[in-house]
Amino acid sequence: MLEAKQAPWYLTSGGNIWAALRKIGINNKQCLRLGGFSILNEHEDLSFRPDSLGIFTKVYLDGYWQNESYFKEEAALIRADFQLRSQLRLHSASSTLMSDGLANVSLHVRRGDYVTNSQANATHGVLGAGYYADAVKLIEKGLGKDFRLVVFSDDAVWARENLKFSQPMHFVAGNTEAPHIDLHLMAMCDHHIIANSSFSWWGAWLNASNNKIVIAPKNWFRTQRYATADFCPAKWLRV
Repeated sequence: MLEAKQAPWYLTSGGNIWAALRKIGINNKQCLRLGGFSILNEHEDLSFRPDSLGIFTKVYLDGYWQNESYFKEEAALIRADFQLRSQLRLHSASSTLMSDGLANVSLHVRRGDYVTNSQANATHGVLGAGYYADAVKLIEKGLGKDFRLVVFSDDAVWARENLKFSQPMHFVAGNTEAPHIDLHLMAMCDHHIIANSSFSWWGAWLNASNNKIVIAPKNWFRTQRYATADFCPAKWLRV
C-alpha cells in the first residue's frame, strides 16, 4: 500500500507566511529543496519522458502525470489505494447504477471553467454534442443499442437539453461536496465516454476490466502546444 504523509508546514501554510517568504525571495520550491526534496517537473509539452522515472526518497512531483506509462506497472496497487475508506456513501449512491441487465456507460460532460474562464477555454475548449453523438455510435458498434447512459456533468441543464439518445439516460448532477463519490461511480460503470478532463480520465482508468470500452476525445486541448498522442491507454478509442 502507498503511504501518504501530511505535507510539511511550508507547503500547507498560506497567507502571511507565504507573503513573508516571497518578500525575501524564497519560493515554495526553494523551501522544498531546503527540506531535502528533489523537484521533478513534468515536461512542458506533457509528453512521456522515461528518464523521469527513477528512485527518490523525497520527491515533489510538479505536473499532471496523466499518462499510464508512468505507473502502469503498479496499476493494481494504485487502484487498490483509490478505494474509499468508508463504503457507506458509495453503497447509497450506487443505486444510481441499476442492475437490470443493461450495461452502464458513464458519459462525462465537463463545462464549468472551460466555458466561463477565457484562459481555460483557450487551452481546453469545450466538447460539443457532436462528440458525444459520435462516441455513442462507437459504443453501439461494440455493444449494440441496449445499454444505459449514466451522465455525469457540472452543467446538468446543458446536458439534458443537448444530449438526446435512444438509450435510457440517468443524470448525475456534479457532487461538489463529495466529488470522489462521483469518481467511484464512474469507475463502477462498465464502459466510459470521457471528456477532455482528468476527472473522467481517472474514472475510466480506475475501472480494471479488460473488456471495458473507453471513448476519449482525439483533441484533448484546443492549443497544439501539448503532445497528447499517448495521453490515453492504447486500447482507448479516440474520436
